[in-house]
Amino acid sequence: MKKHWLNTRRLQVYPWIFITIFLAISVVWLCISRDGLDPSGKPLGYDFITFWAASWMGLNGEAASAYDLAQIHAVERMAIEGNSVFAWFYPPTYLLLILPLALLPYWAAWLAFMTTTLLPFWLLIRHMLAKSGGAILVVAFPGLWVNLLHGQNAGLTTALVGTALLLLKQRPWIAGILVALLSFKPHMVMMFPLVFLLTRSWRAATSSMLSVLLLVLASTYLFGWSTWVGWQGGLQTARELNENGSLAWAKMPTVFAGLRMQGAPIVWAYFGQLVSALVAIYLMVRIWHRTNEIALRGSAFVLATLLISPHFFDYDLLWLALPIAWLGARGLVFGWLRGERELLLIAWLLPMIGPVFAKVLGLQLMPLINLALLFLVWRKLRHGGSSSLATC
Repeated sequence: MKKHWLNTRRLQVYPWIFITIFLAISVVWLCISRDGLDPSGKPLGYDFITFWAASWMGLNGEAASAYDLAQIHAVERMAIEGNSVFAWFYPPTYLLLILPLALLPYWAAWLAFMTTTLLPFWLLIRHMLAKSGGAILVVAFPGLWVNLLHGQNAGLTTALVGTALLLLKQRPWIAGILVALLSFKPHMVMMFPLVFLLTRSWRAATSSMLSVLLLVLASTYLFGWSTWVGWQGGLQTARELNENGSLAWAKMPTVFAGLRMQGAPIVWAYFGQLVSALVAIYLMVRIWHRTNEIALRGSAFVLATLLISPHFFDYDLLWLALPIAWLGARGLVFGWLRGERELLLIAWLLPMIGPVFAKVLGLQLMPLINLALLFLVWRKLRHGGSSSLATC
């Protein structure tokens, strides 16, 4: 049988080409930036500036004011002088986690934050790919570089969800704690109650609920109830910004954003998102019922989660490293379905090409690729063992 064009040698060479390109772009981007502002006038690693500003306000007894655009912008300008305003939409529990950031100067805090959030992500992927030797693909993964560009926390959220799934059976109490830590992004934990129910993981569910309660009590004690009131107002603002396009639909890999880009009314965009969510939940439940294999279960969970909420961004696509790693390692052992490697390659490129494609052509294909990957997991389950899979 003729060997596939995406062979082991190319998978060893191509990542280094991408790494070289990304490093060169980063150096050029830094050289043409001035006073901490990139050529578009945004702070370098721009989303991180809200984390540092909220930390500063929390340390100075002004946590509730972080939800006020004018007040947090004043603090952001203490770090980097600029006109762009970056809002704080996170619950007080996340402020509890990042509170020490502003104890450091801004750029030292950025370095500490990116290191401590990406290190557990790297260790998790190394563990998942220990036998396949594909870790270099993760370093070259565009999702990693998009996350760095934004100064975001996707490395942390990916590590939390992946580790929680891996430990769910053997260490349910620890898995529950990790889910609770991930709850600072509520839309990313919406599927876990269903997983606890499907697997009868009552200890993990109990651990998660107790840990969330502890985080809520601790953050309320430190920052006051007014921060929760501010967060509720922030959620309303975020919803309005998403609905009117102020949050850049081209960078949002959701059905809602895709339909709004096509001019669909808000109610129909939400309806489309609901259909996407129901299809994703149905496929995930069927997959979890029919197999105990973590590669298929974990991939289905991640992809379904990315399809249920109208509020995701391109940096959240770092989560795709998990199904790519799981399915890639599985393919090396059991063989491949027709078109599987091509789809995984598209998914690997998605954080880089998806927003560009959406901006240039006005078509949001990112959720369709995620849905195609979920159907791929379903196909692999239906094909059963390796005997029916195409091999190299």
